[in-house]
Amino acid sequence: MGSTRRQTAPDLVFRLIYRSRDVSPAPDRGAALGELIGAARDRHLITGALLVADDVFVQVLEGEEDAVRSLYCRIELDPRHEAVTVLQTGLSERAFPCWSTASLADDDGPGPATTPAQHAVLDLMRGAARPG
Repeated sequence: MGSTRRQTAPDLVFRLIYRSRDVSPAPDRGAALGELIGAARDRHLITGALLVADDVFVQVLEGEEDAVRSLYCRIELDPRHEAVTVLQTGLSERAFPCWSTASLADDDGPGPATTPAQHAVLDLMRGAARPG
């Protein structure tokens, strides 16, 4: 008799990708960025990645929908951000399960050991960070 193992659906999480402009004075940006990354890493149930290109942030947040939306609301109200815009939302497999929030460079390299799913999201983020 054959195995009756059931195929299970992948675990889906809520993903939100946004773009904003950093309004911190240029000399203070390094310290402000360190605070943002530190705060994001403290949110254990939310994973993702943060791309910084000059004064532009593009971030993907993944996790339970209420937690992600709550964090996004705090980001919208944060005086360090301006022109906060949602680029994409929806249910998806978690692309960044081990990244509490990685900080990425705006270049065309694949990044630190990226999977195809991560690479697709990173491409979207890098495209959103570029002007025009």
